[in-house]
Amino acid sequence: MLLAMRRARSFVLVGLLAWAIAALPEAPARSIRFVQVDLRLLTVGDRQALQEVGRFSTSLPMGRPGHLRRRLKVENASKGTSLDLEIHVQTTPAEDEAGLLHCVVLSEATPQGGAAVARVRDLTFAHPGEQLMEIYADGATGTRVLVAVAAAPGPVSGPEPAVSMPPLLFLVKVEQWCGAQRVELESLQLQSLDGKPVEHRYSRRIPRWTEGGPGAESADPLDKLKVLDFHQGTPTISAGEGFSIPQTPKAGEKAKPKKDGEKKGGEEPPPKVLVWDEESYRLELVPGDISGGRLTLKVKVVGQILDPLTRLPMAPVEVESEKRLLPGQPAPFYLTRQGAGGEVGYVVWVVPRWDLPEDSEPPAADPRPDGASPGGNP
Repeated sequence: MLLAMRRARSFVLVGLLAWAIAALPEAPARSIRFVQVDLRLLTVGDRQALQEVGRFSTSLPMGRPGHLRRRLKVENASKGTSLDLEIHVQTTPAEDEAGLLHCVVLSEATPQGGAAVARVRDLTFAHPGEQLMEIYADGATGTRVLVAVAAAPGPVSGPEPAVSMPPLLFLVKVEQWCGAQRVELESLQLQSLDGKPVEHRYSRRIPRWTEGGPGAESADPLDKLKVLDFHQGTPTISAGEGFSIPQTPKAGEKAKPKKDGEKKGGEEPPPKVLVWDEESYRLELVPGDISGGRLTLKVKVVGQILDPLTRLPMAPVEVESEKRLLPGQPAPFYLTRQGAGGEVGYVVWVVPRWDLPEDSEPPAADPRPDGASPGGNP
């Protein structure tokens, strides 16, 4: 009798609990908050000016990490030393109980043939601006590698949609081609969640010597550069600032005899001018659908690049191409022209990766996969 009463009470309690759960209001659809994160890789050191070696920008969902992988080479000509470094930076935006925006930054720097150096910092963004973090210091070259992080709240999306696509990882490598010579410009990884587009920005400044204009009234912008006069002490310039050096004979030094066709009358030769050409581009990857085990991927490249032969700026580049790719299949996107010794320009290699569902069959490969080229795999 006692056992029957206990069982009856158990059934009553279970029934009340089920009714209470059913009566609870439905949880509101969760919204996604995004954070705009900008990263800059910087180098500085002994008798070395602060130099920006990479700039990256992305929009990350709150609480989800973003990854940046890059190879960096630093040379110190005065010491005759160099540094080859593999860098991995993971950034995760978060918000504390007081509503302040944070970014937890984990870095791992691995020198060639050396041990990895891992560091972590929790950066707080109570006001606009950048936060600096040192990720590696090299004694041989006297160089410190820093990452500057800026974060700001982004837009709030509507209710989080059901995930229809797996996370996509894109391995990207940009090569500079000059005939048979291939130089790797940069290598990185980009991740797309829920099939959203991802982008990457790159810029660098390259010095070039040229001759100045005929006079101060010339419309040539090179004439407006600062002239360094070493006869009035040691001149100073800012990092990245262009300048010119007049070619005048030293004190006590006789001027070289002029050749036929050269100007006479004691006229000085035009000064040599150091100018900085900027190379920059924006790479955007737009995933499409996945059908038949293949991903439809659209690649857009917009920017200004330099001619590998002349080192002069080429016409602005705007390329858009679409391909269907297997997981792990390399695809090249060409920004080249035909030269005397072969292809000249830049090639963007993209390798997509994603996990296939367990119940799916692996797609059959084409006899000649899209992306086969003389350049090989990235």
